[in-house]
Amino acid sequence: MAKDEWYENNISQLPDELLLSIFTLLARRDLCAVARTSKRCNEIAIPIIYHTIELVDKHMKHSSDGPEDPHNDTPMIMILLSLASNPRLGSYVRKLTHRCHEPPPGPMEKLRGHSFQGPLHAHSLEVLKLAHLAISHMTHVHTIYIIFGHFSLVRCLLRGFFHVDRKDASPIKRLWIESCCLESINAIEPDLSFHGLESLRLVRLRLLTEEVAVELFHKEYEDYLDTSAFKISVRDGINSSKFWGGSINSSELWEVSLEPWRSNAEARFPNLNQLSRQYNRDNPDIYCKPVFADLQKPSTLINLMIQTSAASLTSLSLDWLIGLPTEFSRLFEPMPSFPNLKAFQMRNAVLKNTCFPAGVFLLQATSPFYRFLQIHRKLRCLSWQMHHFFPGDSSFNLEKEPGVREVITHLGRTLTTLRVDYDFNIGEEDSTADDSYWPTDMTRSRRRFVQNFAAQMQTLEVIKLEGKIPKDEVRETIRALQRNPLKKIVLIGRTWPNGFCHGHDAPIPPTDVAMNSVLPPPAHESYVPRYGASILPMGEAINSVLPLPAHESYVPRYGAIGPIMIDIISEYYSETINEIKFCGYRGAPDLTRERVNADAVPYLHSLSKMPNLLHFITAMNINWTRSEYHIRDLIDYWESARPFADSAESTVLSQELKAAWHPRALADRIYNVVGIHLSQKRKQSTRVCALLNLQDTPYSNNPIHIMEIWVTPNGKIDRWTVPYPDTHPTVQKRKLMERQWF
Repeated sequence: MAKDEWYENNISQLPDELLLSIFTLLARRDLCAVARTSKRCNEIAIPIIYHTIELVDKHMKHSSDGPEDPHNDTPMIMILLSLASNPRLGSYVRKLTHRCHEPPPGPMEKLRGHSFQGPLHAHSLEVLKLAHLAISHMTHVHTIYIIFGHFSLVRCLLRGFFHVDRKDASPIKRLWIESCCLESINAIEPDLSFHGLESLRLVRLRLLTEEVAVELFHKEYEDYLDTSAFKISVRDGINSSKFWGGSINSSELWEVSLEPWRSNAEARFPNLNQLSRQYNRDNPDIYCKPVFADLQKPSTLINLMIQTSAASLTSLSLDWLIGLPTEFSRLFEPMPSFPNLKAFQMRNAVLKNTCFPAGVFLLQATSPFYRFLQIHRKLRCLSWQMHHFFPGDSSFNLEKEPGVREVITHLGRTLTTLRVDYDFNIGEEDSTADDSYWPTDMTRSRRRFVQNFAAQMQTLEVIKLEGKIPKDEVRETIRALQRNPLKKIVLIGRTWPNGFCHGHDAPIPPTDVAMNSVLPPPAHESYVPRYGASILPMGEAINSVLPLPAHESYVPRYGAIGPIMIDIISEYYSETINEIKFCGYRGAPDLTRERVNADAVPYLHSLSKMPNLLHFITAMNINWTRSEYHIRDLIDYWESARPFADSAESTVLSQELKAAWHPRALADRIYNVVGIHLSQKRKQSTRVCALLNLQDTPYSNNPIHIMEIWVTPNGKIDRWTVPYPDTHPTVQKRKLMERQWF
């Protein structure tokens, strides 16, 4: 059959609705090819292609001997030209993402800084006008992501999409801003309105101007960077050489010479001048002119976002706001009313300057946030810092606060997601058994959360605990929630959450000593946890994890004595749990050990009691001790093992090491740690995700690599992935798409 005849008899006979369903399953490259086959296919495919637009720069060299351009923005300009010159294409856009080609910074890493100052086209007035013209055509956008964006373009996008004169377009429903500089936007803030926003998420933003931030934080963070093995940096779209947001002044961006680009701009972008003149006829220059006089603090703009969108917001998330202690009151001044709010999150108390100021507590009668909880009765998701739920002073008595108790009771019946975090740099993670070692007010505050808040919850499905929370308090929090139908448990710290509580001054015994070569029980025997005499007598261990009868109240058992975390989870939530995440590399399973299986058995055997577990994510270590090879050689080997890899197979490693560390062999190692313990009563495959920490020196700063295997109910590896870095664009995109409560 001829090709044209096949087309006439098959594709052309399908209705548009069915073609649309088929085309949505195609990769973007294939979809573009389909759009060129016929007019009908073009009409169906083009709206799908332009439904989601990404404005992303790239790293390139202008010539073989020319300078490198780490943030070439030509690809972004080409897309803006298409949208500005064709209003029909702009009307198809529903989701817009502007980001740097590099990933945003992780919480515990220092990445190299780029100045973003050129030769950048996006700093020119012509391109900014072009961007605003494109924005005027995008009348149906409902979601915007701006992640480590170009300084000028970030300002342009916010002014274009949220200007008060933008009345004929649909309101933006969801806005995500991460690692950007918001300093110079405040000069025209009366002309901005965020009315109609339903979800607002702000991540890693400076609340202070750069000059003030440097003055306040310089000494603290210089000391921190000098003494810590972790280098911390938050990038803001200008430069990332300092934690507080850059060593380059914002005003310097406008001193860049644009003449080299303007000289050939007409040849490269022939429509640019015409579109610029069209823009001048319809729009005032105030939208694009750089304004740097009397810069206000970024917290002023964030306050404007919150105040003008309060009536429509259903989700508000504020994460990693730098300068929070000094600018906290500005964010909610005055405290607005959120009639539709269902998710309220203020997260990541990782450092002193991302913590709440002293004296701010969620559940204190004199706190504005207590009144906030009294008014907003629809909350289903709450995130707060553990030591700021209740005051820690001895004079506080919850029995004398009936209004606070009523609020807690109400939240216990409505919350489905609870996320709690704590400072990574206070104390230790082992145990708070010795109360004199810990600040008394901090200990009381945390334990009041466990006993007076967590123990009152009844409907939680998701719990996340992050930071250096003492392990016995993590354990007791999970125990306190035992009446909740928990489906997902996430525990993140510096030590592996499934380890023992040894007390702050007790050495952690070597793995072989601690485990006593415990092997899996025979098939006819039931599993009995063996904790060792120094941890807990066996009888007490079993009694301490039995679920409470419904009429009994929770009684905390703090201190080093207690079962390991996986046993707690299996006893209380074996029938409901479908996802567990253990993140923390101190004491995590080491895949380089020869007896990986025997070492891990007592830690994870209780997985066999969880028939509905679908995802198990855990930290694992690869401590590379081969002096003749570097860990980078292993990473290169994995890169070459990917399907359709651009690089040839690595020849650095020996054949023996290639066989031992082939992705299939690594999948077997991960299976021997986790997969052999999974329940045989499962009805579908379980995804086991290993977060691999690659170490060849004590101060290695290699990206975490992710490897996934799927284990079938009959205990076989169904499929696996080649290890890939967590900075991979696919990983970043998946995190954005799967983010709850956005």
